[in-house]
Amino acid sequence: LDWHGAFVGAGVGMCLGGRWRGVSLRHVVDSLTLMLPLLSLAIWWGCWSASCRYGLEVETLADYPSWMVWEARDIFGIYAPRFHTQLIGLVLSLIVLGFALVLFWKRWLYFRRFWVVGVAVTGIMFVVSWLQGDYAPTINAVPIAQYLDGIFIVYMSYLSIRLSRSV
Repeated sequence: LDWHGAFVGAGVGMCLGGRWRGVSLRHVVDSLTLMLPLLSLAIWWGCWSASCRYGLEVETLADYPSWMVWEARDIFGIYAPRFHTQLIGLVLSLIVLGFALVLFWKRWLYFRRFWVVGVAVTGIMFVVSWLQGDYAPTINAVPIAQYLDGIFIVYMSYLSIRLSRSV
């Protein structure tokens, strides 16, 4: 139940639906570019309201800028000073949404926008995961989701470069 599985499932569904309907997958994927930062915004907003993806505990709020930390509860209802991962994710998602809107407005990176914006959204998840305090299965003290984020970043970067040569 992580965003990686939803992304792969949506990709398989788009491939099957596009083939069944005879629609160009490149056009479908490109038209869905703005959905990535919007979904990221929705995910971080939902985590804020449900207290998931809460931040690591910090010693004191005075050690960090006020926008970066807050007193919040974890999934068990325990209040402590923590990194404000949900706000950080929301702000970074808004920045990526602005970037995606500029790509559409200027008509830049046609057929590659989705993959470039996908790298940015995945980068948000990768970076914010370092500040995350809730339980996540790990390999060598690194959350498995971060390994998947890295794989997604490399693959989407490869696709954006590959598609730039074929356009």
